[in-house]
Amino acid sequence: MRIISQDGKIDLPYEQACLTLGYVYALDKDNIPEEHYCILTKIDGEKYRLAEYTDKNKADYIFKSIYMAYHEGASVVILGQESEIEIETEGEATNEGKP
Repeated sequence: MRIISQDGKIDLPYEQACLTLGYVYALDKDNIPEEHYCILTKIDGEKYRLAEYTDKNKADYIFKSIYMAYHEGASVVILGQESEIEIETEGEATNEGKP
């Protein structure tokens, strides 16, 4: 299964990726720090941020959806904005909604 990052720039094989859910601090429009939750991976010594969300529940939902998609035989998972995710199986695409 392939995982395509939120910005579409990263396309990685799930079988070779070790995904983690982490967080970073970022400044909002008023320069106030806020947590952003990220789906991260490391392959061949390189670190990648696949997606970033402002809500932990949304990040958890996407993280679990990736795991379930793999075990249900998906061929591609495209990470979207907020809590959207597109899952393709054998040429068919499904668009998952928000939790």
